[in-house]
Amino acid sequence: MKKSKKKLIASIVVIFCVVMAFIDGVWKTSYATKSAIKFIMFLGFPALYMIFDKNLRFKPLFKINKKGIKMALGLGIGVYVVILCGYLLLKDVFDFSGITQSLTEGIGVNSANFIFVSVYIAFVNSLME
Repeated sequence: MKKSKKKLIASIVVIFCVVMAFIDGVWKTSYATKSAIKFIMFLGFPALYMIFDKNLRFKPLFKINKKGIKMALGLGIGVYVVILCGYLLLKDVFDFSGITQSLTEGIGVNSANFIFVSVYIAFVNSLME
């Protein structure tokens, strides 16, 4: 891929991130609206790009190899350890009980939809991001 294409794609991603920050921080829409906008921007743009760039192949992007799986698994475990360590270090500094209230009031998470929301955030949201 040419350097100019890489810069263009990186610039668009940065712009999309700024737009999402604005939507989340200023506009303060519902979680469903944010997810729909994120879906359009972060999955719609690559789909559009593939239509115009005939040299880009979608299938090789999802080709699974052992080295890639090992690296992804290692990075995932590493991120999990960092998050867990961060929580353990900061649990006495921050009041994390407000997270439950925020999820219940802000997003509408409750005992009936908790599993669905957590699976959605873990898989669908991660894929989009």
